[in-house]
Amino acid sequence: MKYGFLTDLNVTKIAEAGFGVEVMEHLRHKYPYAENRIIDAHQAGRALWRYNEDLIFNSVLVGQVRPKAGDITDFSSVPRTPLTFWIAGDTAHASAGIHDELCNYWVPSGRITWRQAANVFREAMICEETPAWRRWLMFNAVVGADPANKTEAAQ
Repeated sequence: MKYGFLTDLNVTKIAEAGFGVEVMEHLRHKYPYAENRIIDAHQAGRALWRYNEDLIFNSVLVGQVRPKAGDITDFSSVPRTPLTFWIAGDTAHASAGIHDELCNYWVPSGRITWRQAANVFREAMICEETPAWRRWLMFNAVVGADPANKTEAAQ
């Protein structure tokens, strides 16, 4: 079996970062299956993208991950601290799309853990040839954003 990305990332931006309420309502109507993603991106001020074709990644760790054509992504669901985003932001988009797929579907269903999703993200960044120092920074930001850590801290 061949591992890594089997297809190239092919997306169209459907909303600019900081899109307004009118755009959000239009997108919610047009893409009702992605309502939560659209609302989250609106509230966080992130842009949204639609896959024009399936993005296929064969992972050594979890098997095939495949965001489908028509799915919506914001590429970066992790909170962006200014310095970190300035250094490592707007990069590793295909890997971030794979991580989005895992966090939206695989983690909530219990198929994998947040940490396993982070490990696949790192694996994808290696395949995408993201520099090691940037991979380290992005991987640790994702691990640190584990919602379970926030739940434990609140208790």
